[in-house]
Amino acid sequence: MDLVKITDFSLLRFSLPLKSEMQFGASRLNSRDGYILHLTDEHGNIGAGEIAPLIGFSEESLDEACEDTARLRFSVYQCDIPPHLEELSGGFERWIGKLRLCLSVRFGFESAVLRLLARSKQISLSRLISDTAVNVVSSQGLLAGKAADILLKVESYYAKGFRTFKVKVGRGEMMQEVALLTEIRTRVPDDVVIRADANRAWDADSALRFLKEARSLGIAYIEEPARSWEELETCCSEWRRDVHAPIALDEHLGQFTAETLPNIEAISTLIIKPSLFGVEASAQMARRANLLDKRVVYSSPFESSVGFAMTASLASAGHDSKSAHGFDANSWLQSDLPGLSVRWNGPEIRLDQFVDMEDRIRWSELEEITLD
Repeated sequence: MDLVKITDFSLLRFSLPLKSEMQFGASRLNSRDGYILHLTDEHGNIGAGEIAPLIGFSEESLDEACEDTARLRFSVYQCDIPPHLEELSGGFERWIGKLRLCLSVRFGFESAVLRLLARSKQISLSRLISDTAVNVVSSQGLLAGKAADILLKVESYYAKGFRTFKVKVGRGEMMQEVALLTEIRTRVPDDVVIRADANRAWDADSALRFLKEARSLGIAYIEEPARSWEELETCCSEWRRDVHAPIALDEHLGQFTAETLPNIEAISTLIIKPSLFGVEASAQMARRANLLDKRVVYSSPFESSVGFAMTASLASAGHDSKSAHGFDANSWLQSDLPGLSVRWNGPEIRLDQFVDMEDRIRWSELEEITLD
């Protein structure tokens, strides 16, 4: 077997403006800033990966990610890529685990290596990691803002073909939000899936009260209803299938690995953000979730096409025909990397649009970073 050698290792900075300011906890975000890792092999194939810590979620800063990338370059530049990494079964950890890289760098490097391998084999990234990958994945429609705006978006999204919606809750008076969900439910057919995301808004008692109201409305699940893991455990201990809506883990998922993931009846779904976990760790978490009979929803938190392509490929490789994934946040970006843009067909995204992505990026318009 001929191995692929990394003959060039470059890092380039990007900044993508958001359509409107977003708030993450105490921080406000007006642009999505990060780096694109550019790897080349001896035949001129290019693999790109995104390194973009997300404020309010990632432990590392952009500067720390850059420092880790410099350490990584020292270890892998001019080295052969080990075989079978596309299996995502521990090969990356055996190769670079000893470096203890921050997770955004793991995601970017693993993405770039996998794309480099796919380009060298002349196949798509999704087919590299799974022979059964599909070419089309679906997204939910994100509903956030004032109630009147949300109701207008429901009608617009439904007309475009969206059949799964996620509503942000936990930001106002609880019964007003219940009334909003009730109104949304009356405006769409019964087969439309409605999810809610509380972003750790409530104490255990309030969370249980909302879970009870949500079940009566047929809400598929509530993401992160409790503000701490201890209070979420309290919710789960008092949760009853015939009384409460199911729970989805998102932010709290970061404290677990595939090996330590608890099997709790109340938790029906895992929201996996590969850019905050790493590619290999995300795939392993998804496999563990399947063994525990939990549904997996992949989420792409304001990523460029480079990061999005990796996340969508994981969703494609582990395809669940009943799942619409969390790809809607990318519509909040005002622009993409030079030469790129994600093409949507309503809620559906075709993955073959990303096959030649590296050839379309206008690399000269990105600022190269010196890695000491």
